[in-house]
Amino acid sequence: MATERVWKSAAMHDMPDIGRRLLPILILYLLREPVCGYEIQKQLTGILGGDISCGVINPWLSTFEKTGLTESELVARTEYTFQTKRLYHLTETGKQCLLAYLTDLKKYSALMQANTEDSWTRFHVSRCSRI
Repeated sequence: MATERVWKSAAMHDMPDIGRRLLPILILYLLREPVCGYEIQKQLTGILGGDISCGVINPWLSTFEKTGLTESELVARTEYTFQTKRLYHLTETGKQCLLAYLTDLKKYSALMQANTEDSWTRFHVSRCSRI
């Protein structure tokens, strides 16, 4: 149910459908190194375009932590940072999950590429044979 709220949020409304569907994978990918939610927000905004709100990202971070894909720690203030931040990072299970996602995406991408090239070749040959 939490994910339904995420998809309906205003910040997600203008995002391309593919961006919405890949958002959890993109967040996991960005968590390869310890990073705070604000940094994830900035990077996703750059990747997907548009403004991605923390209200979209935080439910995913919470879900990932509850399911054991990520862990987080609170980092205290320093002379350079004026607020405490929560840094998230992938657990070993999270790394395995991300690797599985990326492997599947690579496989599907190759399959789509092959089918697209094959379809284009068949279309082009059939059009040329009519001339």
